[in-house]
Amino acid sequence: MPFLPSLTNGMWRRFQGVSNKSYSLTHVRWSFFDNLPYFPFFYRSSQGGIYYPSAGEGWYWKPEVDAAIRAWNDGKLSSKEWEGNIELLESWEFQPYSNVKPFAFIPGLFQLRKQWKESGNAAEKALKFTINSIYGRLAQSIGGSEEHKPPYHNIGYAGYITSYIRAQLFDAVMQAPEQVIMMTIDGIHSTKQLDLPIGNGLGEWEVEEFDGVVVAQSGIYWGLKKLGREPTEQDRQEEFFHERYLQYNGEWFKASPHYQGYNRGTLTPTAVIDAWKRHNNRGEITVPSTRFVTLGSAMANEDLYPHLGTWRTIDRTLELHPTGKRLNEESFNKTQPYSKLVRTVASTPHGVILDEMSRKFRLRWEDSDEPDYGTIDNIDHALYEQELADSEL
Repeated sequence: MPFLPSLTNGMWRRFQGVSNKSYSLTHVRWSFFDNLPYFPFFYRSSQGGIYYPSAGEGWYWKPEVDAAIRAWNDGKLSSKEWEGNIELLESWEFQPYSNVKPFAFIPGLFQLRKQWKESGNAAEKALKFTINSIYGRLAQSIGGSEEHKPPYHNIGYAGYITSYIRAQLFDAVMQAPEQVIMMTIDGIHSTKQLDLPIGNGLGEWEVEEFDGVVVAQSGIYWGLKKLGREPTEQDRQEEFFHERYLQYNGEWFKASPHYQGYNRGTLTPTAVIDAWKRHNNRGEITVPSTRFVTLGSAMANEDLYPHLGTWRTIDRTLELHPTGKRLNEESFNKTQPYSKLVRTVASTPHGVILDEMSRKFRLRWEDSDEPDYGTIDNIDHALYEQELADSEL
């Protein structure tokens, strides 16, 4: 964010090939070796689904284009079987009118929050939420319209920030792609130590070592550390004990849960492992989710209006086998996820036509004959997730 240019009075210019301007978009067509663990470019389908296929075409911000070129030049997107190809067709580059940086204040705010946190000043939370909310306000489209956009809506800034983070992750993954278990929004799980700047400064990485991990899907996992003993009676009296502790093959682990959208204590590593062992035909479990119904939900769906101002619990289904961006490389009987890590491959579902351009991001107020991006409890999933996050705060 601190390096984003001011868009006031600036100009866009069309450019053949890839631009050297940092704030630019490039039209890319690519085709890489199919059997690689990870690919650099996302592809958005007409249904709004995001995939990372081995081939495709679309427009991408410069950070991701540069990350792909680095990997390509290093030979990490080719093989003896298929050299592959990447075409950089044209770009739109932005020339700022001035050197003003609208978000230059963020590093100072970050340092102040860091000082407050170290001194035990609880007000650091206010700064944390302030910094975190800036991106959300830039990306906001819920509640707006073409005539009356949200006051800080800027899909260009939001897209560039997202691209920059994805590029950082991809660069890190390319150090040891075969050893990377999964990526989260701003993190990587790997069985090998990656060469990254470790520290607590802005733009640096934190590192934590685990003795194991239970991964249901991206964003829903438990990091495991060996307890080295039986849980004490005090441990067993802890709230959500079964979420925080796991006994597996005679060994006790302390678990660090990571998930959102489900009620605390109802989703446990043991429940996931047991469901894998049962291997029910649907490959899923049902978990309750409770949130406070706000005016946004009530106005979005008239069936929810009677629930305005109340807490509402619904059952959500958690799929236990990859069905989105990635798929199991082998059949369930061979992979046995209840006993070991499962290798997955990039998914390209049926019905996605990769010789068409990746679709542009569709704002919530745009009319379209294409399907919605998805709903939960009969409202836009983004609205549901936002209200759920607000409830948890």
